[in-house]
Amino acid sequence: MVTLLRGISLLAVAVTLFGADTDGTWRSDERYNGEPRVVIEVRTTAGKVGGTVVMRGVMDDDNNVTTLNLTIDAAELNGASLRFKTKLPDDNVQDWEVTVNGATATASIVGDNDGPYTTPQTWKMKKQGSN
Repeated sequence: MVTLLRGISLLAVAVTLFGADTDGTWRSDERYNGEPRVVIEVRTTAGKVGGTVVMRGVMDDDNNVTTLNLTIDAAELNGASLRFKTKLPDDNVQDWEVTVNGATATASIVGDNDGPYTTPQTWKMKKQGSN
């Protein structure tokens, strides 16, 4: 890690520059029973990006519709993109990418344990508190 002035690292500067754009609550335009189908809560604490993902209207292995509450893991910022992983109840790991453009974003599940998807699941998102 490269240290700048008096203990400020390049990672901290990157989180300050890009974390301000990604941090917050992102809600999908797509709805399920009147609620956003996908809600992504991103927060940066002590230079580490984390948070949660809520996915509504997901079909489980027993063909029941359920809501998933997932934890963001292994998050990486790269410019205006945030990549992270979530672990499903069946231990399958999903790869996500959120590309931010101001108060809007595109969130996509781009792969899983079997590799990248040829057609990712994608949602248009808006940051809570923006018009």
